[in-house]
Amino acid sequence: MILAGDYIPKGCRVDWRLPSGTVLCNLEAPVLGDAPERFRPSPKAGPNLYNVTLGNERREFAFNLANNHMMDYGPEGMRATLAMLSARGIPCCGAGETREAARMPMFLQESGREIAVIGCCEHQFGVSYGGRPGVAALGGWVFDAVRAARKRADFVVVSCHAALESSPFPDPELRLFYHRLIDEGASVIHGHHAHVPQGWEQYGEGVIFYGMGNFVVDPACWGNVEPYCWSVAAAVDFSGKKLQWRTFLTRVEKSGPQTILIRECTPEEQAERQEYLAICARALRDENAVIGYFQEGVLRHFDRLYGIPLRLPAAQPVRLTLRNRIRYAVELLADAWAVVSGRKLCSRRTRNRARIPFNFFQCESHSRAVAVALGVQIGEYPDLRTSRTAEDAARIMVELL
Repeated sequence: MILAGDYIPKGCRVDWRLPSGTVLCNLEAPVLGDAPERFRPSPKAGPNLYNVTLGNERREFAFNLANNHMMDYGPEGMRATLAMLSARGIPCCGAGETREAARMPMFLQESGREIAVIGCCEHQFGVSYGGRPGVAALGGWVFDAVRAARKRADFVVVSCHAALESSPFPDPELRLFYHRLIDEGASVIHGHHAHVPQGWEQYGEGVIFYGMGNFVVDPACWGNVEPYCWSVAAAVDFSGKKLQWRTFLTRVEKSGPQTILIRECTPEEQAERQEYLAICARALRDENAVIGYFQEGVLRHFDRLYGIPLRLPAAQPVRLTLRNRIRYAVELLADAWAVVSGRKLCSRRTRNRARIPFNFFQCESHSRAVAVALGVQIGEYPDLRTSRTAEDAARIMVELL
């Protein structure tokens, strides 16, 4: 089995030059077919993504669907994706009509062994909540699911969409969560969501891949920036009693107007990326290193990612048309009544403005990043950054797109 990262072919054909075997990756958006206009985008903060096709009809896939884009076109988009995967016999996990269905693992046969895969993600837009269709969000249930799956399967993989985007440095709290999953019986943590490669480590009898990076994407959509256009992959051998694995690097590039080529990096390309990988490994050296590098990554992106969106909006201009005056007055009255009556916010403007802070507060990585950045700046948390973390971050971190 090959573990890989985020898979977003959109409408492109995908050519493969990789080792054979089932590819377990994160299907980052619903597959809507040739008529995406039939589906209505869901209101959210951030872009609404979709795929027209899987891009390759011959490759053996297994997909995690628990991520922040699977519900971008509502339950209908999820259902279309599940129907297409079912028709093609492609196993998946992490999304469903109910919370219980979303939490169900998939079971794969590899080398005569049964592998359970549990899909989950951080609390973002589209999680199954209150009986609503959606994706499986992180929680204590994952520990129970690992223990239950271990009774049936030979190995358990937890495929988790969780990380701070564009940062190569893992969240210290997420690292502890992954350690406990291994302690509870998981063999592999298959991490994704950062969209850039992160490090990996062996812990106990298992292995944790914190972030695989972008596996299949259109490089032009990512500005052709290097860390977004190569990824870490892992060939995992489940045939023995103990886990065996090796990592290799993949490269994604455009080989035609509507064709994406995914291949192994050449020896020269791998040599160019060794410094990046060495820094990622250094960031996992010990607990203080994990915290210091995470602080470095958070504070470098804090102003653009959090500081600007969370500032109070500019005051409305003094000169307003009568029509706008009436509209704003109606919206204010509607929202005031919503607060008094305990109902949801009524005006579209207010709901749209509330979606960004809602996402920051409900998503574990975002909320911890804000708390850590502010905590360091006000002196509540010790600042574990060093000249080395600053130098390393400057070498491998990229600007937010």
